[in-house]
Amino acid sequence: MAGARVKLQNSAGRLVGESSSDAQGNFTLESIDTGEYQLTAESDAFVSVVVDVSLATGQQKQINLRFRQLVSIAQAITVVASAPSSLPPGPRSEHHCSRSGAGCESGPPGSTNRHSGASH
Repeated sequence: MAGARVKLQNSAGRLVGESSSDAQGNFTLESIDTGEYQLTAESDAFVSVVVDVSLATGQQKQINLRFRQLVSIAQAITVVASAPSSLPPGPRSEHHCSRSGAGCESGPPGSTNRHSGASH
């Protein structure tokens, strides 16, 4: 995989080398001393791969790493909706009637429009 970041840490956890893979996915770390190491390959699209590596004096080693699992990306979408109002814009209206329908009042709050009868 092109552009993967490769890091080599010694047994104490100190970074001793790092590189990026080329267009063919190859990488090289040079001038590494004999010892036990942990090699980590990272990519934004995949879960990191970590392997243990032992190097002897003068040894060249080819290590094949394979990314296996895609990184899961959590996304959240929030949708907020409201129902359209059936009331026309303008001053608020109130309508009050008794059960019999007599003595109804309607209009803006505080007005005294009175209606008689059960026509409501």
